Amino acid sequence: MESYDLASSFAFPAPYSHIHIALFKNVSNAPQIRKRLVEASVTKGPEGDQLRREVDYGFVEAGVLVTKEHLLTAILTTLLYAFPSPSSSSSSSSSAGLIAPALDSLSITSTQGSLPVSLESESKSTPQLPSTSQTPTSTSSFNSTPSSSTATATGISTPTVKPKTRTHNLHSELLLSLSPNNNITDSIRRHGISDTTQLLAVVRISGPEESAEEVYKGIKGVVEGELVSWDLFDRASSSVGVDAKSGANGNGNGDGDEKTGVQGVETDWARVDKIYKLSELNALKSSRSASEADVRAKKIAAVVSAVAIKNVI
Repeated sequence: MESYDLASSFAFPAPYSHIHIALFKNVSNAPQIRKRLVEASVTKGPEGDQLRREVDYGFVEAGVLVTKEHLLTAILTTLLYAFPSPSSSSSSSSSAGLIAPALDSLSITSTQGSLPVSLESESKSTPQLPSTSQTPTSTSSFNSTPSSSTATATGISTPTVKPKTRTHNLHSELLLSLSPNNNITDSIRRHGISDTTQLLAVVRISGPEESAEEVYKGIKGVVEGELVSWDLFDRASSSVGVDAKSGANGNGNGDGDEKTGVQGVETDWARVDKIYKLSELNALKSSRSASEADVRAKKIAAVVSAVAIKNVI
């Protein structure tokens, strides 16, 4: 898992200044996670509040992510929309520069999918943020954020600024940022967790008082799967090849859909082509005007750029 401190690069409110992203393969309880999300959304009262706190994460179908940068760009796009700059000009310039900051991450890695076994500082080429020391946990509301500050049972105040969203919360707003259109239902169907999801990205947007270890422990209380490195995912996404035997969904129908990289950590390029309308780029391979690696790089750039400028145009 990687954690980022946005405070030094962006003027987001403190309760939304830290992001945590984890990638799991071989997820075995996707239907149960979806059931918990539905129950949390319809249950009222203190019981409902507790259920919402337990699943207060963004659950993203990682098979339609092209790189870690794709996810980070969508998160920043979401936050920039939620907390716009006072002037439209500065907002536009901030959005246009989503990919620019050089940021350091704090990573939790585990090959067993258990509690963190190592905590190390890394330097990345994609958007990364300097990590900070963190103190014990607080959780934000699943459905909405209070517009005024109130003390919780733990003595930690809830956020004083309510984000601007088109969906229930920032974590669901992230799915809309990933979508090339503004259809909420469509974004959930394409980018949210499904009953068949096995490669899952989990996102947590929080304040500095919630440590990376606490976030990871909460995620492991929800997700049953194997934690894998984002670097591994990026290498798999940028590699080229066709696995015609398994097909894009690993169904063994031999339909020739593209699938690359390490087993279980692959971008489903057939679905990505359909979602982001990239099929025309495949003609470059048949015309021999570009190599397969060049076409893959063009696709990645097109997807990340589309997400970065979505709320600008």
